[in-house]
Amino acid sequence: MAFLEAPVESSDIRLLKLLPLVILSCALVLVFPEFAMAESTLGGAIGHFGGNINGPFWKLLMVASLLSGLGCIYKGLKLLIMVADGRSHHVISYAPPTGMLIAGALLVAIPDTMNYGIASFFGYVTGYHGSTYDTFGNPSDCISSTTALTCAAKNVRTNIVPVFIQVSFVLMFLVGGWYLYTIILSAAHEVGSGRPLSRNLAFRGLVAFLMMNMSALMAFGLASLGSSDNPLTSTGFNGDSDMLSYTGSSNISIVQNYSELIGYTFAILAMFGVAAFWKGLFILKDVADGNARTGPGTAFMHMIFGAGLTSIKWLGGIATMSIFGRNLFN
Repeated sequence: MAFLEAPVESSDIRLLKLLPLVILSCALVLVFPEFAMAESTLGGAIGHFGGNINGPFWKLLMVASLLSGLGCIYKGLKLLIMVADGRSHHVISYAPPTGMLIAGALLVAIPDTMNYGIASFFGYVTGYHGSTYDTFGNPSDCISSTTALTCAAKNVRTNIVPVFIQVSFVLMFLVGGWYLYTIILSAAHEVGSGRPLSRNLAFRGLVAFLMMNMSALMAFGLASLGSSDNPLTSTGFNGDSDMLSYTGSSNISIVQNYSELIGYTFAILAMFGVAAFWKGLFILKDVADGNARTGPGTAFMHMIFGAGLTSIKWLGGIATMSIFGRNLFN
């Protein structure tokens, strides 16, 4: 029956849908040859990858948003004229073309659109697209060391942890920006085809803004729990945090002997905490998209667990104070 048929998408809408795939293909061609030139250490490779993927993807996102926004504006004006002339068969009101024009404006001004969302939730703009990736140090030779385990942990702390956390925040910023771009573009497709907007559109937009500001979200969560001098701040990794060192104040001999190793372990756990938080945000994204096999509770558990790992010294101090009556992590 004719009245049950879905609205037929125009050629303009189909071209807009293909544009993100074209842009992403160009990004892969530009980025991966550069990644093959990575440094000889894992920290150098991570930093090299982050530095080479950040600039091209940020520029490609701007180009894709500009072209898609202009396409939406063109489609909105065209549809507006058709509605005014009575020549549109599936759109009979001015709301869809107006929605197309709004989506086009948001896409053309995608940097401001992203900043408005970040500033609205956290009060400032991080600007992770301008970050640097030379925060990794050179590893030491641990083969002839008398404390090989401590030396290896120090190398991971120096060479891998800082740049891994920094690049994780930057990549999440780019993923969140691309996700926001696809959300606005899909909303434009829906209104342009005369369909109602998705019910989870606002939730998806919220997730995109949270992904773009992962560092501030983690810092906000840790501060809300009561942790101070956090290893993660709104600007990235804080290597001078007291949460990443241990002075061996305990009277237990094995703790005193391995106090330096325990301090390096705190930093390594912070890296795994960032990875767990990353996983939680992606689960939350799947929930918003309707593709998750679990609910938002699983996502929040990953995020809480990740935030806890980044301040394991603070949590350990609370646990030992509650059980033994003394903070063994001071």
